Amino acid sequence: MDAVAAWVGGQSLSLLYSSDDLADRLEDMQSTLGEGPALDAWRTGGPVAATDLDLTHFQTRWPDFTLGALGSGVRAVFVLPLREGAIRLGGVSLYRTRPGGLSRWAWGQALGLAGGLLEVMLSGAAYYPEADTGAIETHQATGMVSVQLGVSLEQAFVHLRQYAREHEMRLSEVSRRVLERRLRFTEGGRS
Repeated sequence: MDAVAAWVGGQSLSLLYSSDDLADRLEDMQSTLGEGPALDAWRTGGPVAATDLDLTHFQTRWPDFTLGALGSGVRAVFVLPLREGAIRLGGVSLYRTRPGGLSRWAWGQALGLAGGLLEVMLSGAAYYPEADTGAIETHQATGMVSVQLGVSLEQAFVHLRQYAREHEMRLSEVSRRVLERRLRFTEGGRS
């Protein structure tokens, strides 16, 4: 694997760990775009194996994500959900710069990593408030945009994500600007 990320789910994915900037950017890209293998794994509760992002199937499924991932040099993505019975907690995303499936050994290592992380999460030892700052800011900004526009939280989150996408910014940066009152959403647009 060339990059690894672990996240918890909810209204958006909240990054717990990323091995490097590549994993961080790809996880943020999925939250911003509202598409990608991690979001599919979260929604379905099942694993996702995108063995070659250059294939039409994956480009049709996640058009903007595959464009960004391929542009970053990533060719394959594997996502393992973290769940306890029917309860979905999050997932582990594995990124590789060459196409192809995982070997039996690599799948075993990935499952071991996911299992260990799940144990830590269930024990409560994985909660580090400073690691979740971006998610907290996004939730706060969503509330502010909801009040500014007089819309539901879900609609406010869509506005935040749309702004990030249109301006090629990270969702966390847009949220920070809203919280710092450098960006305000109004009915006629943004000011």
